Amino acid sequence: MVYESLTSCGEIERKRIEDCLESLDDRMLSRRHEWDPQLDWLTNAEGEHERKPFHAIVARANPNHRDFVLEGDGLDETHPLWRVSKLPIPPIIPKGMKVRLVRWCQRDGGEKLHNRFILTDMGGVRFGVGLDDGADGETDEIELLGDETYKLRLAQYTSTSAFDLVDEVVVEGKRILSSLQKVL
Repeated sequence: MVYESLTSCGEIERKRIEDCLESLDDRMLSRRHEWDPQLDWLTNAEGEHERKPFHAIVARANPNHRDFVLEGDGLDETHPLWRVSKLPIPPIIPKGMKVRLVRWCQRDGGEKLHNRFILTDMGGVRFGVGLDDGADGETDEIELLGDETYKLRLAQYTSTSAFDLVDEVVVEGKRILSSLQKVL
C-alpha cells in the first residue's frame, strides 16, 4: 500500500522512502489483526494500535494528533520512535499473552533431536547447544531460522509426527504494561 501511494511523490522523495522501506523488510513481522474494510487505513491502524500497540504508525498525515503516528513527510532516522533499540526478553509475560512450552523426546530411528528451537507464530531461532544457563565461560550461538527451515521445524514441533511429546505447559501473562513499556 505504501509503494502504491508513492505515485504522487517526487523522484528523490520516492527513492528515499523506498530505501527506508527496503531496510525494514527483514525487520518487519506480520501479525494477526482486526481490520474493517469499510474504514480507511489510518483509522484501522489507530484502532489496531489501541487493541495491541505498535511501536509507531507511519502515515501521510496525523489528523488526530496521536503521539504514536509519524507523518511520513517529516520522518527521518533521527526521530525517537523510528529508532528501535533491542531490549532483552522481559522477565514477566504481559497480560493477554500466552507462552506454550513443550518438551519432546527423540523417537528410536527418528529425526535427531539435538538443536533447541524457540518457535513462534512469527518465526524462530535455533540454539546449537541448549537453553539452560550453562557453566561460567560457556557460550552458544543463536541463529535466526530461514523461512523454509522455520516451516519445517514448526511442522515437526507442532504435531507428534516427528518426536514424542513429553509434556507441555501454557503460561499466561498477568503483567499489565505501563504506557512507557508499551512504547518501548
